[in-house]
Amino acid sequence: MSYLQLINLDKKYSAKGNMVVKSMNLSIEQGEFIVFLGPSGCGKTTTIRMISGLEEISGGDILIEGESVVNLPPKERGVSMIFQSYAVWPHMTVYDNIAYPLKLKHVPKVEIDRRVLAAAEKTNIKDFLNRYPSQLSGGQRQRVAVSRAIVVEPKIFLMDEPLSNLDSILRVSMRSELKNIHETLKTTSIFVTHDQSEAMSLADRIVIMKDGLIEQIGTPKEVYFDCQSIFVASFIGTPPTNFFNVQVIKEQDEMVLRNQEIRYPLDAKEQEILKNYLDQFIVLGIRPESFEISSKRLQQTIMQTKADFIEPQGSHVIVISKCGEQSIKISSPILDLKPKSTIFLSVKNRQVMFFDQITEKRIR
Repeated sequence: MSYLQLINLDKKYSAKGNMVVKSMNLSIEQGEFIVFLGPSGCGKTTTIRMISGLEEISGGDILIEGESVVNLPPKERGVSMIFQSYAVWPHMTVYDNIAYPLKLKHVPKVEIDRRVLAAAEKTNIKDFLNRYPSQLSGGQRQRVAVSRAIVVEPKIFLMDEPLSNLDSILRVSMRSELKNIHETLKTTSIFVTHDQSEAMSLADRIVIMKDGLIEQIGTPKEVYFDCQSIFVASFIGTPPTNFFNVQVIKEQDEMVLRNQEIRYPLDAKEQEILKNYLDQFIVLGIRPESFEISSKRLQQTIMQTKADFIEPQGSHVIVISKCGEQSIKISSPILDLKPKSTIFLSVKNRQVMFFDQITEKRIR
């Protein structure tokens, strides 16, 4: 049995309102680091607030260790939540902020001292216990919030965009801190973000959400290389996937994907995948880094175009081009390429994805 189970979980804020979370089913194992990823308004924060008990559910059930918790108050669910705003009390010292939830439970002072010190050591703020939040940096205040969550020894950590108020350099270092704390404590953690780089670097599994529904669940590698929908392929990856409307046709004895600019011959495996789409239009997805640029036409060339703009990125360049009227982006190693020069594009190792135009789901 899974450690945490969401069963047909629904949420709407009024009787006639729209469903914010729709029939959500998810099983999380003990010790997993799960990231909820998706655009603003997709239901990520609402879901963890229902798990914590801060929001009532509209339908379904939430099980922790096999027991329903929907009728339990937040303090009895065994979860700790870290908020985007840190939520540290400015009139309390760091020690008192961390100790506060233990004092509410009337834990003996000796035990409070031991647990506060242990939590502060894990988050590297032991030297700041007598300071006030106003004397701390943003990263240090976030560590206070993490320490306060740790100190109650919860079954599950819930984190609602806890790094969004930090600058970019500090965000990267705090990611490592959170992952290290998670692995040290071997806790079950759910982290909410709309930042795909945070999701990819932290998660054991990523739950990608859109409009209150789960679009895909998988490891970072799975959601990047094995996208199940156009939405996932467009949301994961920077720059995002390039999409092309193409027709599956037969030219003599060869099946190919064609539009006015692209000719992509299908191998035997791809022909089997698309055999039911002959003479129909599909969506071809190609990630920017899956393109290969050449200055001359090769046998494997699928498209000729021009390098309109070149954006240096240090270790690589982004080439902005066009396929008809559609702008496309190509990620390439640094190359000697002048703007407006003609280029020929091929695909590395047949790294393409096929999607149904109507359902927008992956064709397999």
